[in-house]
Amino acid sequence: MKHSDQPGARKALFDFSDLHLDSFPAGDEWDEDHKIFDAPDAFAAKTDALWHQVEPLYNKLHCYVRAKLSEKYGPAVQPATGPIRADLLGNMWAQEWGNIYDIVAPQGAGDLGYDTGALLEAKGYDPLKMVKTAEGFYSSLGFAPLPDTFWTRSQITKPRDREVICHASAWDIDNKDDIRVKTCLKVNADDFVTMPFTPRELVARMRARLRQRWSFTGTRKKN
Repeated sequence: MKHSDQPGARKALFDFSDLHLDSFPAGDEWDEDHKIFDAPDAFAAKTDALWHQVEPLYNKLHCYVRAKLSEKYGPAVQPATGPIRADLLGNMWAQEWGNIYDIVAPQGAGDLGYDTGALLEAKGYDPLKMVKTAEGFYSSLGFAPLPDTFWTRSQITKPRDREVICHASAWDIDNKDDIRVKTCLKVNADDFVTMPFTPRELVARMRARLRQRWSFTGTRKKN
């Protein structure tokens, strides 16, 4: 993004936020906008119909990946039938399977051609620099920098002296200016791609506080 484009992008981001708030129902409007839940049988039928559309492809993909993992680790680790072990899918929450591409790619498909983690390390990236890069994107749109306490109070890497939950989250401790993230970053493609989400959540909370249009009771404040 060029510097001259950034003011326009910042305005577009605020416009999108306003549209989102305007579309979000308050009080009794919530039930009115969610009448679909008044017909649970119809809702269940719709979700079943959507699932059946993709089920044949998913079953074939699941069977293929399971066979490749069984071939790689042996049937004692990954049986040839039944569920796939989540811890073999290359993602802590089994959300995506891209990290096992080298194991399951069909013969002759070729590799990705690059290793994002290696490229980041070659450029001198560490977990802290990854966070600063993510913050820099939002600062380039005109958002204020994160406070100094963010950098001293956040957990950016996994502590060596204790076990922690590594699922990334953002926290507004005092509803004022003590904001932090809790994560366990490593220099790899997954963390580099997902890291911008956490500062984005913080920025959204800060903006919501500064431009608050809702009271703590959930009633929309008039501009």
